[in-house]
Amino acid sequence: MRRMLVRSAVCGVVLAGLGLAGCETSPVSNRTPSPTRRVGETQTLETRRLNQRDLEDFAAELADGLIRSGRLVAFDDQGPPLVLISRFVNEGGRGTMHIDRNRVFARVLDAMNRAGVATAYVDDDPTVEAIRREARAAGRAVPEPDYSVVLRVYEDVASVGNISEFQYILQMQVAALDGPRVGTMVWSEERVIAKQSPRGGVIGP
Repeated sequence: MRRMLVRSAVCGVVLAGLGLAGCETSPVSNRTPSPTRRVGETQTLETRRLNQRDLEDFAAELADGLIRSGRLVAFDDQGPPLVLISRFVNEGGRGTMHIDRNRVFARVLDAMNRAGVATAYVDDDPTVEAIRREARAAGRAVPEPDYSVVLRVYEDVASVGNISEFQYILQMQVAALDGPRVGTMVWSEERVIAKQSPRGGVIGP
């Protein structure tokens, strides 16, 4: 019973609540090409503001890395582990003021649910919360998550001559909420987005 509620609802209901149809991935061909030039795991662009599309792509990459790591293991025989995407912590400055965390969460949800190694949901998603309230009212068991995912954005600034470089670090941290390693971080990884702009110049789009 611990998984029945979320497995039957998350893929169809939660993703629908986030604007995603079923477990399908939005066609990449329909996405506008990013203006950022990528070098390895770092990106560089002559503007200070963090690009939302770049952040979403890196969030999806981090989710794929978590899936490939094999750290998401089931603690019972009820199927794939349940993952709670619990928080988005924005510790950046002016360049991170306009981040839409729901769009970042949607990419992580899509990657995890599509891979099938875990079932994921967002803590404050109103659709999921309504389902959980209805289950409690009906006396049904409400499943508890096995892992929690926290996404953090940091900002570092360095100046060389008349150029300022802004580095945005997107970090994903995964903690075990059940099993033999409960309360410990079981996986962590990050990506860096580097931006450059003239000192004292206008912040680009």
